[in-house]
Amino acid sequence: MIRSLETILHRPSDTNGQEFLRVDEESLMPTAITLHQQGELRQAATLYRQQLSLDRDHADALHLLGLVEYALGNIDEGFQWMERAVQVDPNCSNYHLNRGLAYLEIGENQKAADAFRRDLALQPESSETMHVLGLALCGQGQVQEGAHWIERALLKDPTNAGFWVNLALAASEMGSIELAEKAALKARSLDTNLSTAHEALGGIAKAQGDFQRSLESYNHAIELDDQFAVAWANKGDLLVQQAKYQEALPILERAVELAPNLPEARRNLAYSQFFVGDAKVAFENFIETIKLAPEQLASWNVMIDALSILGDSDGVRATLCELASQRQESIHLLAAEAHCPPILQDADSTEQYAESLHRAIRRARQPRLPSDPMDLTTTNLQFPYYASYHGTDITQLRCDYADLFTDQIQPLPAQKSQGPPKVCFSVGLDREGVFLKFNQGLIQQLAGSELKVLVAANRRSIPTIRKHLGEHVKFIAVTENVAEAAQTIHAHNPNVLFHFEPGCDGPSYFLPFYQAAPVQVTSWGLPITSGNAAMNDFLTSELIEPKNGSDHYCEQTVMLPTLPVYYQHDSKVVAIDQPDRAQFGLPEQCHLYGCVQSLFKYHPDFDQHFGQILQTDPEAHLVLAGSIYVYYNEQIMQRLRRSIPDADQRITMLPRLPYSQCLHLMQCCDVLLDTIYFAGGATSYEAFKLGVPIVTMPGQFMRGRVTDGLYQKMGIDDCSVSDRDAYVAKAVQIASQSDYRQHIKEQLLERNDCLFEDQSAVRLLEAFFLDAASR
Repeated sequence: MIRSLETILHRPSDTNGQEFLRVDEESLMPTAITLHQQGELRQAATLYRQQLSLDRDHADALHLLGLVEYALGNIDEGFQWMERAVQVDPNCSNYHLNRGLAYLEIGENQKAADAFRRDLALQPESSETMHVLGLALCGQGQVQEGAHWIERALLKDPTNAGFWVNLALAASEMGSIELAEKAALKARSLDTNLSTAHEALGGIAKAQGDFQRSLESYNHAIELDDQFAVAWANKGDLLVQQAKYQEALPILERAVELAPNLPEARRNLAYSQFFVGDAKVAFENFIETIKLAPEQLASWNVMIDALSILGDSDGVRATLCELASQRQESIHLLAAEAHCPPILQDADSTEQYAESLHRAIRRARQPRLPSDPMDLTTTNLQFPYYASYHGTDITQLRCDYADLFTDQIQPLPAQKSQGPPKVCFSVGLDREGVFLKFNQGLIQQLAGSELKVLVAANRRSIPTIRKHLGEHVKFIAVTENVAEAAQTIHAHNPNVLFHFEPGCDGPSYFLPFYQAAPVQVTSWGLPITSGNAAMNDFLTSELIEPKNGSDHYCEQTVMLPTLPVYYQHDSKVVAIDQPDRAQFGLPEQCHLYGCVQSLFKYHPDFDQHFGQILQTDPEAHLVLAGSIYVYYNEQIMQRLRRSIPDADQRITMLPRLPYSQCLHLMQCCDVLLDTIYFAGGATSYEAFKLGVPIVTMPGQFMRGRVTDGLYQKMGIDDCSVSDRDAYVAKAVQIASQSDYRQHIKEQLLERNDCLFEDQSAVRLLEAFFLDAASR
C-alpha cells in the first residue's frame, strides 16, 4: 500500500508571528514574516538575510530563512540555516519540530526522528510531535514502535482523525488488520469527509481480499478529493492485482498526472502499459520509476520481469548488473548469470544453459544475501524457475545453488510441540487457486483426524482459502517478509511444515531455510526437488516415478502406491453436448489437435511433434491455448514458423482463455497433446473427467510422467508412448479414427472415478504426517 501522511510542514501562522516565533519588533522581521506568509518567499529571504547582516546569530531569522530556502527547493542550504538556528538556540522546540518535518518530507526518517525526540525533550506533552515521531519511525521500518508513539499521541488528542488514519496505516503495515480497521473506522466516524480515512479503509479491504469493498472505499476517497493522488494510485494497484490492466490505465495515468514522482503509481502504470502491448512506452516508465526510487527493488524487479517476458535475456542481465553496481551487492551478478528465459528458442540452449549455470555457481561460492529479508521477496534470487522445464537433470544444480545460502540464514531454534500433532500447509502469494485444487480435499479430510491442521498464507489469500476450507482449519496470516513469515509460523509450533510449490517465488524458495518446524516436507505441485538440505521429505508415487526416481531428489522420497493427492470432483468440469468450434474461430471440418499447457512447457523438441503431426495428417489443425503474456504467444509462433512453413494457416494460437472456456476448448478437440519433459497435471485430471484423450510420452523424470501415472491408475495403456514417431502415430490414430476415439473416451468415462477423492491417499498421507510429527 502507498502510504499517505497527514503532515504539514509548519509555516508562520499569523501576521505578528507571535504564535510561531519570538519577534524582535524593532528589526526587519515583521515585514519579512508578512511577505513569507503571503508566499513572497524570495523577498522574505532578502529581508531575513538583511536581518542576519545586522545580527548573524538571530535565531528566528536563521530558522525562517532555512524554511524559505527549503520551500524554494534549495534543500541543502535550507537545512544548513535550520541547523545554525538550532546551534544558536537549542531550546526552541519549534526549531526542532520544523526541521524534523522537513526531514520527514524528503524521506530522511532517521534525522527526522532525532529532531522530534529533541522536541519532545522540550515539549514532552506534545501530541503532534509524538505523532510525527511515530511516522518517522514507521518510515525507518520500525513500525511497531512508530505505532506506539501514534497511540500515545491519541491518548493526548483522541479526536484527531488524522492521527487515527496514520495509526490505521501503521497497523496495516504490521499485519494487524483488526486494529487497522478499527482505527480507520474511528477516523471516519470523527470526520466522514476525510478522504484519507476512506483511502485507508480501501487498503484494509484490499489486504483482506475484499476487492469490491476496497474499490468502493477508493472511489469514495476520490469523490471527496479528486486531487488525492495516493487514492488514485492505490485504486490502480487494486485493478492491477486483478489483472484488469486496460481498466487500470486511465486511473494510473491520473495518479501520475497528480504526482509525477510517486514511484508506485508510475511502476503500476508501466506494468499495465506492458500488459496491454505498449512495451515501448512501458519501458520508458519503468526506467523513470527506477530513476525516481533506485532504492526500491520492486521497481527493478518489474522491469526485469518485463524484459524476461519479452525474451530479452541480454536486457535482463544488463539490468541485473546495473542493479548490482548501484546497490553494491554481488548477489545480483549471480542472478544475472543464472537468468533463464521462459521461452527457449532452440534445443541446444538447454545444455548450454546448464553448463553456464554450473560455472556461475562455482564462481559465486557464497554470495552475500541482502541484509533486508524483504529483499528476498522482491528480487530474482531463487533458483531459476524455468530451468525445471528443460528436460535435463538439474538435481545437482538445484542442490549446489541452495548450498550457496545454507550458512547465511540462521535456522529458528528447535522446539517441542505440545498437544495434538500439528501439520501446517504453507501457501505462496497468489497461489491459493492451484493450492486449493490440489489440497482442498486432503485438508478437509485431515481436519477430522488426529492431526490439527494449520494453513499459513498471505492475509489477502486467506478469505478465498477459508471459503473453501471452512473453520476446521486454523489460519496463520503471514507477511511477504520471509523472515517474519518464518517466525510467525514457528510461533505456532507446528510439528510438520508442508511447503506447497517451494521455489515458485522468492519467499517460498527461502522459507525452508529458516526451518520453522522440526520436519519439512513437499510434494508434487512444483514436481522437482527443492535442492534444499533443510527439506526432509518429498511425497511422491510409484505410479509417476521412474525406477531410479529417488536419485532425482535431495530429500528422502516417500513412495506411495497411489497418487499423493485427494483430487476433488469439480462441479465446473461438465461435459458439453455439442462443443462449438466456431466460438473459437476454429475450422469445423478438420482433425483438431489441441495443447492447453502453459507455453513455457513447450520445449523446442516439442515443435517436431507438431510438425510431424501436420505433415502426417493433411486434415490436421493445431490449436494452442495462449498465455496472459501476449509476448509468449508471439515467441512460440515465431519458433514454430521456422520449422513449419504453413504454421500460420494450420496453427491457431488463441488468447488467454478463462477456465470455463478452456474446458470448452478441450472438448472441441479430437485429441489433446501432452507436453514432453514436463507433462500436464490439473489439466489432465480435467480432460479425463470430460473423456478427452491425451497422448503422452513419459519422460525420465517425475515431472514428465504425471499424465502417464493417471493412465496407469485407470488401467489404460493405449495413449502412453515411448518416442516421437509413436506419439505422432497415436495422436493421428485418435484424431482421424472416430470409432477408436470413442472407444478411448468410453474407457476414460468408465474408469476416471478412481482418480478423484482417493481415500487411500488420505489415509497414507495422514499416517505419514503422524509418523513425521513423532520424530
